Amino acid sequence: MRLRCSGLQVAFPSSNGSVLALRDLSFDSREGEFLTFVGPSGCGKTTLLRVLAGLLAPDSGQCE
Repeated sequence: MRLRCSGLQVAFPSSNGSVLALRDLSFDSREGEFLTFVGPSGCGKTTLLRVLAGLLAPDSGQCE
């Protein structure tokens, strides 16, 4: 399987305005490539996985 994301942006509303979970995220994977997403708590890893699974639509950008 091959993944391609370009310009992904996801924001969530909060009491202080919106919080940007993903901003202008782009990457390409190759067939059979193993990807790992690493980062601190709250950096958008789960949000990205939800977008990739089709459970969450990005505010802008696309994923194939």
